[in-house]
This record gives sequence, structure tokens and C-alpha cells, in this order.
Amino acid sequence: MNITSSLRTIPTEPEKPNPKEIISSISAESSEMEKSKLCANCGTTPNDSVKLKLCSRCQSVYYCGPACQAKHWYEGHLHNCKAIRA
Repeated sequence: MNITSSLRTIPTEPEKPNPKEIISSISAESSEMEKSKLCANCGTTPNDSVKLKLCSRCQSVYYCGPACQAKHWYEGHLHNCKAIRA
């Protein structure tokens, strides 16, 4: 959101996530992961060559490797993860 003046646009702080929405998202994310183990980022399923690992902080989502974990983290899991551990 920006506040516009006659001379320039002044950026405001980004909106913070609503805790109730985070909890709802966490519940949905967690229950979907429990139904079938999939990498939360790319959707890979476990097999002989791929072993999924749980997020070490919240232990509610799986990842096939560090690259997928980092990508998913910065795409928004960091907010959910912190809320789960709180």
C-alpha cells in the first residue's frame, strides 16, 4: 500500500500476516502433508532415491532437499513455521 502525495509516492510498511489466517494456513498445510508425504515446494514423493525430511523447526512439512526447503521458506513458510513453534 502506498500513500500518494502531490509530489511523490511514500511507501508504507507491508501488511503483517493475520495470526488467525496463519493458523488456518498451518492447519491446512499440515493436514495435507499428513495425508500424503510430498515435498512442500516441488511435490516430489519419497522413493528409493529421494528421502523426504521434515522441517527441523516446526516438523509439519517435508522437503526433498535443501534447495526446496530454502525456496519454500522464503516464499512464506517462515511466517507459518514461526507461528507453529510459538
